[in-house]
Amino acid sequence: MMFTDFYGLDIVSSRREEIDVFLKDCLEKDEKIKITTMNAQIAYFYLKDQSATKAISDSFVIPDGTGLSWALKRLNGVNIDRYPGVEIMYSLCRICSDLGKKAFILGGMEGVAQKAAMNLHQETGIAINGYQNGYFDIHKDSQTICHKIKKSQADVLFVGLGAPRQEKWIYSFFEQTGCTLAIGVGGSLDIYANTAKRAPGWVQKANLEWLYRILQHPIKKFKVIFQIMSFVKQVLKGKKD
Repeated sequence: MMFTDFYGLDIVSSRREEIDVFLKDCLEKDEKIKITTMNAQIAYFYLKDQSATKAISDSFVIPDGTGLSWALKRLNGVNIDRYPGVEIMYSLCRICSDLGKKAFILGGMEGVAQKAAMNLHQETGIAINGYQNGYFDIHKDSQTICHKIKKSQADVLFVGLGAPRQEKWIYSFFEQTGCTLAIGVGGSLDIYANTAKRAPGWVQKANLEWLYRILQHPIKKFKVIFQIMSFVKQVLKGKKD
């Protein structure tokens, strides 16, 4: 695998085909791995939130968003092919189906994880042995949830709790789940549950998928705009505070 630096963090710079081969190899060999799919918002948390910095630094970081690709081009002069988390999730489902590996989905509103599990099973053949909504008290309920995940004998854990909550949860509880691989998938669960729509193809090609998501829920996503602006300002300065 090839990497490039982002303020002391190694970001994968290999092509998606190489990433898929690497992840398949990890699952075949039962090599434990935590994955962060980083966009501009998650990069903001890496730069500004110490606990998020710690969690993200302990993971295998794949570039998700256009903003991060721009930042790496500006900072390091390298061209990075982004690999959106929603697409990585689908690829992992296909890999799991091929290898006979099982998954667990954690996150989303009540019913979302179940719908996503059903649709992904129909499309890829993956065996999803359990699911749990994302509305729980981290301090009170996480141990019970870890026991549920471990009992399911899942190999892959998809965590859709939103950033940076999902990255912090994986960092704190991954070892207790018994899984081989855990990845934060954000709003991907809503896409696969058909409770939200992904941006049209032309929007994706124009690298405006981030703007499409904001415009879908402008009030809910209002703070994201300021986080992205802070990230851009940081990159333009060229050094970490």
